[in-house]
Amino acid sequence: MATLFDPIKIGNMIMKNRVVMPPMTTNFPDEDGFVTQQLIDYYSERAKSGVGLIIVEATYGRKDGRRNFRNINIYDDRYVSGLLKLTTEIKKYGAKVALQIAHGGRECRQSVTGTKPLAPSAVTTTFSGYGQGENPITLTSDQIEELVESYADAAKRAQEAGFDAVEIHGAHGYLISQFLSPATNYRNDKYGGDLEGRARFFIDVVKCCKKNVSADFPIIARINASDYMTDGLTLTESVQAAKLLEGAGADAIHITAGTNSSHPYMMMPGMFIPRGCNVDAAKKFKDTIKVPIIVAGRITDPVLAKDIIEMKSADMVAVGRGLIADPEWVKKVQEGDYRSIRTCISCNEGCVRRLHGGKAISCSLNATVGREIELNQNLENNKLEKNVVVVGGGPAGLESARIAAIKGCNVVMYEENNRLGGLLPLAAVPSKRSEILNVINYYEYILPKMGVEIKLNEKFTIDLAQSINPDTIIIATGGKFNYPPIKGIDNPLVFTAYDILSGVKEAGRNCVVVGGGLVGVEVAEKLAEQNKRVMLVEMNEVNIESARSDTVYYTDRLNELNVEIHSNTCLLEITDSSVILDEKGWKKTIHNVDAVILATGAMPNTKLIEELKKYFPEVYGVGDCVKPGKIIDAVHSAAEITMKILN
Repeated sequence: MATLFDPIKIGNMIMKNRVVMPPMTTNFPDEDGFVTQQLIDYYSERAKSGVGLIIVEATYGRKDGRRNFRNINIYDDRYVSGLLKLTTEIKKYGAKVALQIAHGGRECRQSVTGTKPLAPSAVTTTFSGYGQGENPITLTSDQIEELVESYADAAKRAQEAGFDAVEIHGAHGYLISQFLSPATNYRNDKYGGDLEGRARFFIDVVKCCKKNVSADFPIIARINASDYMTDGLTLTESVQAAKLLEGAGADAIHITAGTNSSHPYMMMPGMFIPRGCNVDAAKKFKDTIKVPIIVAGRITDPVLAKDIIEMKSADMVAVGRGLIADPEWVKKVQEGDYRSIRTCISCNEGCVRRLHGGKAISCSLNATVGREIELNQNLENNKLEKNVVVVGGGPAGLESARIAAIKGCNVVMYEENNRLGGLLPLAAVPSKRSEILNVINYYEYILPKMGVEIKLNEKFTIDLAQSINPDTIIIATGGKFNYPPIKGIDNPLVFTAYDILSGVKEAGRNCVVVGGGLVGVEVAEKLAEQNKRVMLVEMNEVNIESARSDTVYYTDRLNELNVEIHSNTCLLEITDSSVILDEKGWKKTIHNVDAVILATGAMPNTKLIEELKKYFPEVYGVGDCVKPGKIIDAVHSAAEITMKILN
């Protein structure tokens, strides 16, 4: 029986284990598509952990295929030397390295490429990853043949740059995926029609690449198990297409799912999607195809990863966001130290939402992403023996304590409640968000191991501070609830979102939720699941300010639960059984209201900081008490400020 850490071959390439880091766009290259030191450091940090194969992110063999300015290019020989530096560094740690070759097709933007998008048919995407898609031009047969050659040229350059293999990106709504999908391919020539026609472009690309590289150079084909969209590629057809690709010479098949238009959003599935969401599909490929199968899709749990291999559902597992959150994932799994893994919670805030905003990726739980050398050197250098007190056990306080302990300080944490986490336990209450508790589990395990003393049920006061006289005090006590200045706000039928999520109070049958951000829609969902009638009121457009995966989920979910949404609507007054609204300039009264739930955010709370500064020279605030935000804001502000003050 094969195991996760057994070697495996793709073609003639021998991997030391079966863990694959799949391609994930970073925006770390420069605007001309050249490799940067930032990109090298990012991949090297993950190679050190012992990954078997790293597949470097989508790289473009033509100018008109780029989806963003900071994508890697390989359409010219001048890009080879930078890529060679990247492969040389990764290989130092025993990892094999492949390059994904891609073309965005209709997902491209003229502002990036300088030309109109190209596609098998003139079908505009509803969401390109960067907003509404642009009308594409239908490719001619001659243009298709030129594109095939461009993939082959890119594969040759990749081999010259020291890559051990290439992966052809035929998934996620990119150009090849557009040819495969009946939803985006309306052609009636040899590149359209039945599956064999729609797969022809992919097959030709694989064959042409095989001819343009040495005989022992593997070609991996990445394909959607399903597009998860109306009239898209189905699992049955995808398995058949993979069989054709195997016949064309593909040395491995990499299973993923979804496009930017999918419902649910499966490209980078959020925490609403089960872990290992593509494993059952991968088993169907493995039962049909002889070449090795790689499977991706929320594989963050070591036990799941091991089971996938041992149960013969796939030959390799792709651990993507798990390696962004914790670059040492492989090492920790191999050593059996599962509890010390900083487990990805699939929030998609740093790795997807930032990317869709045109920024470089980051991670809610790992502030060193993209700054590996800079921040890790900071942590390792200038060790201090300070006595540090951290007040507040939410995500900002927990990260500050971790950083201070790494810096060599004696750290004591004070938390006035009976458990750590701050508001994280409430954030984990809504449906399918329980994995947020893994953040708390991680810190609860590692902080004592690092020597941090944790004092629960103990309120930090001026008197206490003076009695212990610490060198540095870091305040992370969170913000205070924002009560808007609305007439009737003190009415007994008014609750906060925290009242409802904590279960401290029970809302009546007819509920009005005020605030259309993430917390508001979470509360609306929870109440609607309890068969309550829910109206969601937002003074602007409902905007959960979250990743695409969350936006798609909540849009579909609130519609399914018949939540009544009122955008551009202000709450004017609350009475004993009604609310008065101003909806786009029209005043209206909603009667028979049993509960008004406020999801109106938080405000800074610096009172304790200001008081302590009267007595101590080193008092600092981190997280929501200074600037309310999300987990990513809390963790990053804590890491940044704590490293700065303890440098």
